[in-house]
Amino acid sequence: MTVAQFLKQKAKRDLYAERQMNIRMKRALMDSLKYVLEEAKLNMNGIDTRLESLIDPEPIRDALRWLYVTWGYQNFLWFKKNLPFPSKKADDFWLQELERLFKVQGAAKVTSILGTTLELAQPIIQDALKMAAEGSSIDAVQKEIKRRLQDVGGAVTDARARMIARTEVIGASNQSTFEAVKSSGVEVEKKWLTGGTNIRQTHKAAEAQGWIDFNDTFKVGSYQMAHPGDPHGGAEEVINCKCVLIFRAKQ
Repeated sequence: MTVAQFLKQKAKRDLYAERQMNIRMKRALMDSLKYVLEEAKLNMNGIDTRLESLIDPEPIRDALRWLYVTWGYQNFLWFKKNLPFPSKKADDFWLQELERLFKVQGAAKVTSILGTTLELAQPIIQDALKMAAEGSSIDAVQKEIKRRLQDVGGAVTDARARMIARTEVIGASNQSTFEAVKSSGVEVEKKWLTGGTNIRQTHKAAEAQGWIDFNDTFKVGSYQMAHPGDPHGGAEEVINCKCVLIFRAKQ
């Protein structure tokens, strides 16, 4: 497979994953707040102090696990099939490796998404408490909470789900191809290629570093990153990134 063919096929696969993840993430964001909405119907007293404990992490974790493990494994198999050198380990080993990596990295991703959800939900709950204190009905308060959670700038919006989906797809895609190359045991070099629009200067600088050893990292701003979407890069280097990692046998 040529670089051009790889980039074309990868872009197509990533677009499919992004669309699927967008749907899953919007549903997960809403489901993570189901206990908040139930509590608002039953008992508004002190809901602001209980808010963090009412947000359910499981829907977010399930959506991310689908992307990094289920889809990531399919992407791993697709890329490995096109490698010019065979893997030295069974495919099941790498499925387990993706599971292990998700357990290590997934918790931080879930915590980050839930932290932002909490920040967005808090002022909405505070305003709802004022409505309740002023005599608004429970139904009116709950409807207002739900409306604002899904309104512009709310915790559950198409724009937020799309941003999370795009960011996480790039991380999962590059991580799974990275693991596929690692599975070969062959000495390989890698190169960072920028993609998309409004490319960060730090990512242009990473691309300018050219080919580096597979086990080395790229200097991206103040971070060291193994590949685009690497969570070690921090949010400012990862969110909405469209960059790609390519490989070649060591020269």
